[in-house]
Amino acid sequence: MSRDYSPIEMLAQQWSLDLPKVLLISVLPIVAISFVLYCVIDSYAAGLGHIPGPFFARFTDLDGLYRKWSVSLHGDWLTPLHHKYGDIVRVGPRSVSVADPAAIRTIYNTKSRLEKSRRWEVFSPAGINQPYGSMRDMAEHGMHRRQVAGAYATSSLHRYEPMVDRNIENLLEGLEKQRKSGIWKVDIARWAYYYAYDLIGFVTFGKPIGFLNQGRDVHYLITTQIAMLYYFRTIVQLPMLRWFGINNPLLSYINRKFAFFKYAEGQVNHRFKEEGNWVDHSERNDMLSYFLAAREKQPDLMTREEVTTNCFVNMAAGSLSQSKVLEEILRFLVRVPEAQERLYSEIKSCDAGGAISNRRAQALPYLNGVVREGLRLHHSGFGMIIGRDTPVGGLILPNGVHLPEGIEVGMDPRVLGTREETYHDKPYEFRPQRWLPFEGETKESHASRVSNMDQVDLSFGYGASACIGKHVALMSIHKLLANLVYKYKLVPTDQTGSDDDYSVFCTLQPRLVA
Repeated sequence: MSRDYSPIEMLAQQWSLDLPKVLLISVLPIVAISFVLYCVIDSYAAGLGHIPGPFFARFTDLDGLYRKWSVSLHGDWLTPLHHKYGDIVRVGPRSVSVADPAAIRTIYNTKSRLEKSRRWEVFSPAGINQPYGSMRDMAEHGMHRRQVAGAYATSSLHRYEPMVDRNIENLLEGLEKQRKSGIWKVDIARWAYYYAYDLIGFVTFGKPIGFLNQGRDVHYLITTQIAMLYYFRTIVQLPMLRWFGINNPLLSYINRKFAFFKYAEGQVNHRFKEEGNWVDHSERNDMLSYFLAAREKQPDLMTREEVTTNCFVNMAAGSLSQSKVLEEILRFLVRVPEAQERLYSEIKSCDAGGAISNRRAQALPYLNGVVREGLRLHHSGFGMIIGRDTPVGGLILPNGVHLPEGIEVGMDPRVLGTREETYHDKPYEFRPQRWLPFEGETKESHASRVSNMDQVDLSFGYGASACIGKHVALMSIHKLLANLVYKYKLVPTDQTGSDDDYSVFCTLQPRLVA
């Protein structure tokens, strides 16, 4: 007895196709149409029709992903959009990028404390205790941040400065060893990376990781982190991709084996006795000692896992960004010898007679200008806005534009840091003199001009979520540059390197007789 065939089965027989193939062919158009309908409906429901921006950005974050991947790893895709559409640009179905300096306090006001956008969740690795920096709730973020704030306070810098000095000695010893071995061309940026990574290990755990001593990428930490940049470059533009793997046991396992976390976990375990007591942290000057002291006061909040996570974040966040700033500055100094000589003359005039102190280094005007330019123009970010969610009732920007509630709004530090209205002459060029008094400029005019530049500087973030390690990073950068330029003249070669290969080649010419 024959049976009746369904229309799909009959179609499969007619086309000589397997039933699964027919089902796939039938379902795909339905899925595609449903996706398009969802994007269109969600776009209009967001209530951002009055905000200009790219056509496809109205409907999908894929537009931002494409634009980011169309430029280099450190390329800028947001600035061209602001040049085309103005200070307020719709960069996603529910995302708005703002380039108006007057809106900084509105968006990042420490009193209102708008909740961080969902985009920040991508910085919370699966299988690892959530870092406070990725916590969206600002009250929770503040509670965890206060537990470790003492480790980063300016009053703690004197405890870390001897570590910085020792690390600089290690760097100079490594450079001198390489120079005397007959290797005439040195990748000074690579050595700056070794310096920064060793220092973050020094300050966090009381001992360097070993980059400078071995002259190589120890544990492949630098290589691993640069590879992770490519991952975040994608995931931060399309955060929904993260949810496909957040509960994946394999991903959790991989994250716990991530080089930075594994190293941090090993160092913390080394300071922990089997019975659960922390070892001699009261006599140490590293950041781990602060974290352990905080654990003694509030063990329920500062758990062992929390301590490990804080050390992990310290290494991951404090190393690459500082390295990239140093790379940017060293590339400028190598390419512009006259700027290097001006810096050397200024450093020499302070007559330190040894290692230049943090206080003296940060008081040198031209050096400060060099560092400020490096911070302004460095390209270690992920090409994203520092996003906040608009509150109930929405948010009114200073120019009167209203954004509905539940919209991600934020700023990209690079966009603000290259505004011609603020930085005037050639804002995309590395020009330390823009921070110094111009010829014939009054003190009042200079102070006002620098103040305007300071107000739009988001190099370390802004408000309650500003980078907690700012003061340590500034000390490290100022002291390294002052001592390095005082010791060597960095002579350019026929190869200087590019932004994407993390290299700056030069020859080292000793300035002082040992």
